[in-house]
Amino acid sequence: TFDPEDNWRPAPKQVIAQYNSELKIYEQNYKSVTYTHSIISKSYKGTILHVSPNGNAFGLGTIESPLDLDSAIAYSKPGQTIILKGGTYYPNKGINIERGNNGTEKERKVLIAEDGKRAILDFSKAKVTVTAFNLYGNYWTLKNIDICHTPENVKGLQIAGNYNEILMVDAYENGDTGIQIAGRSAEPPKKWPHHNLVYGCESFGNSDPAQNNAD
Repeated sequence: TFDPEDNWRPAPKQVIAQYNSELKIYEQNYKSVTYTHSIISKSYKGTILHVSPNGNAFGLGTIESPLDLDSAIAYSKPGQTIILKGGTYYPNKGINIERGNNGTEKERKVLIAEDGKRAILDFSKAKVTVTAFNLYGNYWTLKNIDICHTPENVKGLQIAGNYNEILMVDAYENGDTGIQIAGRSAEPPKKWPHHNLVYGCESFGNSDPAQNNAD
């Protein structure tokens, strides 16, 4: 949390409930608790955001001042295209397009490599579990991207949103499945992914250590 001078301070600690082992009940504490959160929101003008392997969160989204991939995904607006400069990216954590980060039917969000190039997302240096690239948003288009070298038991790309297009995306040498459409087993079927198109993609050399989950 921030104080008025924008200095970090520890979040307040408050006991909400305590278990009484003798009475075998939780004793509630109804005192009010206040939490302060700082929320960052950005927007970028135009229809194109540029990203490069050496881009950062302070970029402007232009060719001369590119963004990092996480910032472009988080702050892109429906109708904007995120263009990845060709080359290899080494994310240090998973990439997540969260539920609610959506385009629309008429204004999709697009993540694509620059013309004539491939953008390679190499997760060999990432600290990630389960899935390297989660797509929970709706109306996204991913095109001309490679997803590779995830750690053992970590999937490459999981498509869990709706109305997405995965075009010419290659997934290879990952530690689990390469491209998978799957929802959360704990959620009802109505929340599971539907109406997704996977076209012209290649998945090869993917396998978990037990060789149960693969291409």
